[in-house]
Amino acid sequence: MDIVVVTFNRVRYLQKCIASLLDTTPGMDRVIVVDNCSFDETPAFLQEQQKLFPSERFLVLQPENNLGCGMGRNIGFERSQKDNRDEFIFLSDDDFFFYSGWWEICLEAFGQDARLGLVSAYDDHRIGKLSVVQVRPGLILKYRGVLAHGASMIRKKAFRDVGGYPVTGRVMGFFASPFCQRLTATGWRLCIAKADRNLVEHMDLPRNPMCLREYHKITGYDDFQRDAKKGLINVGDDVGRYFKGIK
Repeated sequence: MDIVVVTFNRVRYLQKCIASLLDTTPGMDRVIVVDNCSFDETPAFLQEQQKLFPSERFLVLQPENNLGCGMGRNIGFERSQKDNRDEFIFLSDDDFFFYSGWWEICLEAFGQDARLGLVSAYDDHRIGKLSVVQVRPGLILKYRGVLAHGASMIRKKAFRDVGGYPVTGRVMGFFASPFCQRLTATGWRLCIAKADRNLVEHMDLPRNPMCLREYHKITGYDDFQRDAKKGLINVGDDVGRYFKGIK
Protein backbone atom coordinates (compact mmCIF):
# COMPACT_ATOMS: atom_id res chain seq x y z
CA MET A 1 0.00 0.00 0.00
CA ASP A 2 1.15 3.51 -0.77
CA ILE A 3 1.03 6.23 1.90
CA VAL A 4 0.91 9.74 0.43
CA VAL A 5 1.97 12.72 2.54
CA VAL A 6 1.61 16.25 1.14
CA THR A 7 3.82 18.84 2.77
CA PHE A 8 4.75 22.50 2.57
CA ASN A 9 7.24 24.30 4.82
CA ARG A 10 6.59 22.26 7.98
CA VAL A 11 9.74 20.24 8.31
CA ARG A 12 9.48 19.79 12.09
CA TYR A 13 6.10 18.12 11.77
CA LEU A 14 7.15 16.22 8.65
CA GLN A 15 10.19 14.68 10.36
CA LYS A 16 8.06 13.15 13.12
CA CYS A 17 5.33 12.10 10.69
CA ILE A 18 7.72 10.26 8.35
CA ALA A 19 9.60 8.62 11.21
CA SER A 20 6.34 7.26 12.65
CA LEU A 21 5.15 5.98 9.26
CA LEU A 22 8.39 4.20 8.45
CA ASP A 23 8.43 2.71 11.95
CA THR A 24 4.84 1.43 12.00
CA THR A 25 4.31 0.07 8.48
CA PRO A 26 5.62 -3.14 6.93
CA GLY A 27 8.69 -2.92 4.74
CA MET A 28 6.59 -3.64 1.65
CA ASP A 29 4.62 -0.38 2.05
CA ARG A 30 5.85 2.79 0.37
CA VAL A 31 5.76 6.36 1.63
CA ILE A 32 5.30 8.98 -1.11
CA VAL A 33 5.99 12.57 -0.09
CA VAL A 34 4.62 15.31 -2.34
CA ASP A 35 6.66 18.42 -1.54
CA ASN A 36 4.67 21.48 -2.61
CA CYS A 37 7.68 23.73 -3.31
CA SER A 38 8.89 24.04 0.29
CA PHE A 39 11.63 26.60 0.84
CA ASP A 40 12.47 25.78 4.46
CA GLU A 41 14.65 22.78 5.46
CA THR A 42 12.17 20.28 3.96
CA PRO A 43 14.08 19.61 0.68
CA ALA A 44 17.31 18.88 2.58
CA PHE A 45 15.49 16.51 4.95
CA LEU A 46 13.88 14.65 2.06
CA GLN A 47 17.22 14.27 0.31
CA GLU A 48 18.63 12.66 3.44
CA GLN A 49 15.72 10.23 3.61
CA GLN A 50 16.16 9.28 -0.04
CA LYS A 51 19.74 8.30 0.70
CA LEU A 52 18.62 6.09 3.59
CA PHE A 53 15.73 4.30 1.88
CA PRO A 54 15.28 2.85 -1.63
CA SER A 55 12.62 4.31 -3.93
CA GLU A 56 10.52 1.17 -3.39
CA ARG A 57 10.14 2.30 0.24
CA PHE A 58 10.43 6.09 0.11
CA LEU A 59 9.64 8.29 -2.90
CA VAL A 60 9.61 12.08 -3.25
CA LEU A 61 7.54 13.93 -5.84
CA GLN A 62 8.22 17.63 -6.39
CA PRO A 63 5.74 19.49 -8.62
CA GLU A 64 7.02 22.66 -10.22
CA ASN A 65 4.34 24.77 -8.53
CA ASN A 66 2.55 24.68 -5.19
CA LEU A 67 -0.84 23.33 -6.21
CA GLY A 68 -2.39 22.96 -2.78
CA CYS A 69 -3.04 19.86 -0.69
CA GLY A 70 -5.91 18.47 -2.75
CA MET A 71 -4.00 18.48 -6.01
CA GLY A 72 -0.93 17.19 -4.17
CA ARG A 73 -2.94 14.16 -3.09
CA ASN A 74 -4.13 13.67 -6.66
CA ILE A 75 -0.51 13.64 -7.84
CA GLY A 76 0.39 10.99 -5.26
CA PHE A 77 -2.62 8.89 -6.26
CA GLU A 78 -1.74 9.09 -9.96
CA ARG A 79 1.77 7.85 -9.23
CA SER A 80 0.40 4.96 -7.19
CA GLN A 81 -1.98 4.09 -10.02
CA LYS A 82 0.85 4.22 -12.54
CA ASP A 83 2.87 1.77 -10.47
CA ASN A 84 -0.19 -0.51 -10.11
CA ARG A 85 -0.09 -0.63 -6.34
CA ASP A 86 -2.63 -1.99 -3.84
CA GLU A 87 -6.45 -1.73 -3.67
CA PHE A 88 -6.15 0.94 -0.97
CA ILE A 89 -4.17 4.13 -0.56
CA PHE A 90 -3.49 6.13 2.59
CA LEU A 91 -3.50 9.93 2.43
CA SER A 92 -2.11 12.01 5.28
CA ASP A 93 -1.34 15.58 6.20
CA ASP A 94 2.21 16.18 7.40
CA ASP A 95 1.21 16.93 11.00
CA PHE A 96 0.08 13.47 12.15
CA PHE A 97 2.11 11.06 14.28
CA PHE A 98 1.16 7.39 13.84
CA TYR A 99 1.08 4.70 16.52
CA SER A 100 1.65 0.98 16.04
CA GLY A 101 -1.33 -0.89 14.60
CA TRP A 102 -3.05 2.04 12.89
CA TRP A 103 -3.10 0.50 9.42
CA GLU A 104 -4.40 -2.88 10.67
CA ILE A 105 -7.35 -1.12 12.31
CA CYS A 106 -8.19 0.75 9.11
CA LEU A 107 -8.06 -2.44 7.05
CA GLU A 108 -10.23 -4.22 9.62
CA ALA A 109 -12.83 -1.49 9.23
CA PHE A 110 -12.89 -1.95 5.45
CA GLY A 111 -13.39 -5.67 5.98
CA GLN A 112 -16.66 -4.96 7.80
CA ASP A 113 -18.38 -3.01 5.03
CA ALA A 114 -17.97 -3.42 1.27
CA ARG A 115 -19.48 0.05 0.68
CA LEU A 116 -16.89 1.85 2.80
CA GLY A 117 -14.95 4.22 0.59
CA LEU A 118 -12.97 6.07 3.25
CA VAL A 119 -11.83 5.23 6.79
CA SER A 120 -10.29 7.98 8.87
CA ALA A 121 -7.79 7.18 11.62
CA TYR A 122 -8.44 10.54 13.27
CA ASP A 123 -11.61 11.42 15.19
CA ASP A 124 -12.60 15.01 14.50
CA HIS A 125 -14.98 15.70 17.38
CA ARG A 126 -16.26 18.87 15.78
CA ILE A 127 -18.27 16.99 13.15
CA GLY A 128 -21.47 15.22 14.17
CA LYS A 129 -21.86 11.50 13.60
CA LEU A 130 -24.62 9.80 11.60
CA SER A 131 -24.44 6.39 13.25
CA VAL A 132 -22.18 4.25 15.42
CA VAL A 133 -21.45 0.53 15.00
CA GLN A 134 -19.44 -1.49 17.51
CA VAL A 135 -17.50 -4.07 15.51
CA ARG A 136 -15.90 -5.68 18.55
CA PRO A 137 -14.75 -4.61 22.01
CA GLY A 138 -12.23 -1.88 21.39
CA LEU A 139 -13.30 -1.00 17.84
CA ILE A 140 -16.16 1.34 16.94
CA LEU A 141 -17.00 2.70 13.50
CA LYS A 142 -18.45 6.21 13.49
CA TYR A 143 -20.23 6.83 10.20
CA ARG A 144 -20.46 10.44 9.02
CA GLY A 145 -21.43 12.30 5.89
CA VAL A 146 -18.37 14.59 5.89
CA LEU A 147 -14.95 14.00 7.44
CA ALA A 148 -11.93 16.24 7.76
CA HIS A 149 -9.95 13.06 6.89
CA GLY A 150 -6.46 14.44 7.43
CA ALA A 151 -5.21 10.87 7.95
CA SER A 152 -7.36 8.38 6.06
CA MET A 153 -7.29 5.15 4.09
CA ILE A 154 -9.29 5.32 0.86
CA ARG A 155 -10.47 2.59 -1.45
CA LYS A 156 -8.92 3.36 -4.84
CA LYS A 157 -12.11 2.51 -6.70
CA ALA A 158 -13.94 5.15 -4.66
CA PHE A 159 -11.20 7.68 -5.42
CA ARG A 160 -11.51 6.95 -9.13
CA ASP A 161 -15.31 7.10 -9.03
CA VAL A 162 -15.26 10.74 -7.93
CA GLY A 163 -12.24 11.74 -10.02
CA GLY A 164 -10.07 12.63 -7.05
CA TYR A 165 -10.04 15.98 -5.28
CA PRO A 166 -11.67 18.93 -7.08
CA VAL A 167 -9.51 21.70 -8.48
CA THR A 168 -11.86 24.34 -7.10
CA GLY A 169 -12.35 25.37 -3.50
CA ARG A 170 -9.99 27.08 -1.11
CA VAL A 171 -6.62 25.80 0.03
CA MET A 172 -5.98 24.13 3.39
CA GLY A 173 -8.65 21.83 4.81
CA PHE A 174 -11.50 23.36 2.83
CA PHE A 175 -10.94 20.94 -0.05
CA ALA A 176 -12.11 18.02 2.11
CA SER A 177 -15.86 18.62 2.22
CA PRO A 178 -16.52 18.56 -1.55
CA PHE A 179 -14.56 15.31 -1.85
CA CYS A 180 -16.64 13.68 0.89
CA GLN A 181 -19.88 14.95 -0.60
CA ARG A 182 -18.99 13.41 -3.94
CA LEU A 183 -18.13 10.10 -2.30
CA THR A 184 -21.47 9.89 -0.50
CA ALA A 185 -23.34 11.00 -3.64
CA THR A 186 -21.90 8.01 -5.52
CA GLY A 187 -22.96 5.57 -2.80
CA TRP A 188 -19.77 5.26 -0.77
CA ARG A 189 -19.83 5.40 3.03
CA LEU A 190 -17.36 7.21 5.29
CA CYS A 191 -16.37 6.37 8.83
CA ILE A 192 -13.88 6.94 11.61
CA ALA A 193 -12.21 3.89 13.13
CA LYS A 194 -12.31 4.55 16.86
CA ALA A 195 -10.12 2.05 18.73
CA ASP A 196 -9.60 1.67 22.46
CA ARG A 197 -6.49 3.76 22.02
CA ASN A 198 -5.48 6.58 19.72
CA LEU A 199 -4.36 5.55 16.26
CA VAL A 200 -2.74 8.88 15.46
CA GLU A 201 -1.86 12.15 17.15
CA HIS A 202 -2.61 15.49 15.53
CA MET A 203 0.60 17.27 16.41
CA ASP A 204 -0.35 20.88 15.69
CA LEU A 205 -3.86 20.80 17.17
CA PRO A 206 -2.99 22.61 20.45
CA ARG A 207 -1.59 25.56 18.48
CA ASN A 208 -3.22 25.28 15.08
CA PRO A 209 -1.88 28.21 13.02
CA MET A 210 -5.21 28.62 11.25
CA CYS A 211 -7.02 29.02 14.58
CA LEU A 212 -4.40 31.46 15.80
CA ARG A 213 -4.44 33.39 12.50
CA GLU A 214 -0.69 32.95 12.27
CA TYR A 215 -0.43 30.95 9.07
CA HIS A 216 1.42 33.79 7.37
CA LYS A 217 4.33 33.17 9.74
CA ILE A 218 4.76 29.70 8.21
CA THR A 219 4.04 30.50 4.58
CA GLY A 220 5.36 34.03 4.29
CA TYR A 221 2.08 34.92 2.57
CA ASP A 222 0.93 37.98 4.50
CA ASP A 223 -2.57 38.17 3.01
CA PHE A 224 -3.39 34.46 3.29
CA GLN A 225 -6.22 34.92 5.81
CA ARG A 226 -7.86 37.74 3.91
CA ASP A 227 -7.71 36.05 0.50
CA ALA A 228 -8.74 32.62 1.81
CA LYS A 229 -11.76 34.15 3.51
CA LYS A 230 -12.76 35.85 0.26
CA GLY A 231 -12.36 32.59 -1.65
CA LEU A 232 -9.68 34.09 -3.88
CA ILE A 233 -7.24 31.19 -3.44
CA ASN A 234 -8.19 27.95 -5.15
CA VAL A 235 -6.70 24.48 -4.77
CA GLY A 236 -6.07 24.44 -8.51
CA ASP A 237 -4.24 27.75 -8.49
CA ASP A 238 -0.50 28.05 -8.68
CA VAL A 239 -0.56 29.28 -5.09
CA GLY A 240 3.23 29.23 -5.02
CA ARG A 241 3.30 32.69 -6.56
CA TYR A 242 1.86 34.11 -3.36
CA PHE A 243 4.61 32.81 -1.12
CA LYS A 244 7.82 34.64 -0.37
CA GLY A 245 10.99 32.71 -1.10
CA ILE A 246 9.70 30.91 -4.19
CA LYS A 247 11.42 32.06 -7.35
